[in-house]
Amino acid sequence: MRTSVVIGQVPTGWDLARNLTGIARVVAAARPGDIVLLPEGALSGYAPDLSPLAHLDLDALERGISRLAALAREHAVHLFCGSLLHDDGAWWNTALYFAPDGGRWTYRKINLAMNEPQSGHHATFHQP
Repeated sequence: MRTSVVIGQVPTGWDLARNLTGIARVVAAARPGDIVLLPEGALSGYAPDLSPLAHLDLDALERGISRLAALAREHAVHLFCGSLLHDDGAWWNTALYFAPDGGRWTYRKINLAMNEPQSGHHATFHQP
């Protein structure tokens, strides 16, 4: 079996639909079995100024996560994607993994950037 790693260096703005379009293009270019790696905040957006999080549509973010899972299954790839996720009243800098068979893993970042610690983030790793 041959596996390649695809690095998808897509722009990460605060527009979820635009982010998903870029991610979908990267995944569509991958071959079955490939490992697709996307940047921090690729789904939600990410920048030193986190104030746009106050207006981020949480339902759209959940639909985006479902779309990522579907892309991984449809293209039979291992998809790793960064996103900020809201849980327990706080935002978490998170890495998401979507397996071709529908499995998922979530990792909450441990080493926080200078503007992240004041949010009270900690790290957890779990399988939903």
